[in-house]
Amino acid sequence: MRTDPLRHEVPRLLDRFPARLHHDLGHSRRHTLIVFPAHERPSRISSRRVAECVLIQPRGGVAFRDSRQAPTTRSHLLTDSRGMVIGMPRSKIDPVLLNFGLGVKRFRLSANLNQEELGKLTNVSRSYVTLVETGRTRCRRDYAERLDEALHASGEIIRAWDDLLQEFKAARYPASFGNFPRAEDAASMLRSYEDRLVYGLFQTEAYATVLLQDESKVRARMMRQEVLSRDVPPAIHSVMDEAVLYREVGNKQTMREQLEYLYELSHRPNITIQVLPVIYVRNLWAAFSVASQADQKELGYTEKAYGGETSSAPDDLALLNETFARLQAEASNIRETRSLIRKVIDERWT
Repeated sequence: MRTDPLRHEVPRLLDRFPARLHHDLGHSRRHTLIVFPAHERPSRISSRRVAECVLIQPRGGVAFRDSRQAPTTRSHLLTDSRGMVIGMPRSKIDPVLLNFGLGVKRFRLSANLNQEELGKLTNVSRSYVTLVETGRTRCRRDYAERLDEALHASGEIIRAWDDLLQEFKAARYPASFGNFPRAEDAASMLRSYEDRLVYGLFQTEAYATVLLQDESKVRARMMRQEVLSRDVPPAIHSVMDEAVLYREVGNKQTMREQLEYLYELSHRPNITIQVLPVIYVRNLWAAFSVASQADQKELGYTEKAYGGETSSAPDDLALLNETFARLQAEASNIRETRSLIRKVIDERWT
């Protein structure tokens, strides 16, 4: 097995691990994923050069991120034995995550279980239980549900996870975003118009990284996208200016991956994506979003030069809803939009 950080070999090598490490190969110049069996670790890679040990499998091998190499992986997602993504390791301990982990530990000790036993009950490794309890990873909600059931916590772990998510988001979103993320999480329908950039819920991590230039902000944006994976995801209607498809963010590969992802999303039954030709639309001054709840309550968010603002005022929402209806009428239909996205990928970003 080679020890060179050759990106295209990584997926094949990782298949040999009992617990698989899923990754998203990108273009940041901060880290490289290097994989080799534990007994074959080359002497030329010293411990001082290894920035973070991402995953250790005693029977399989070790994966490291080396801060002196490039290009890199942008994220490293841990999965359980069924291949389901259950979390992302973090290099720094977040106090919010630590509080959640300590709560899990208290329930485990009350149940007279060790980490190995809890891991078997929840279908993960002992090391992953350690990561959760020490606040070094934020597990997914489905894993919190498995913990709650295994530890007979009567919903307390699930509620703690929900509280954790809200605290985590509140600490990382700009004040101008207000309580829109909470409305977005619970929405039954989301509508969005974007004039310059891809809609935040549809951005790839590489695209978001170029825009935000901050790891914690990128994580927060990726967390927002978990609404797309809800058991019953919201209906999402997105209209974007045609210029968004042509405006280069990052490089050609970043744009190609982003547009391929848009094309994929456009085939989901709950998602409608339309492209607006370069035309004048009355009362259209900026990008905006509207989150609608099952009880008919709505919250709007409008971008402004100084950050943006949220509003639940009936007059504001009436104007946003009217404007969005006009946008949908003027925009290309779903099939035309897909054809245009494919054309731009082939002609501009390939």
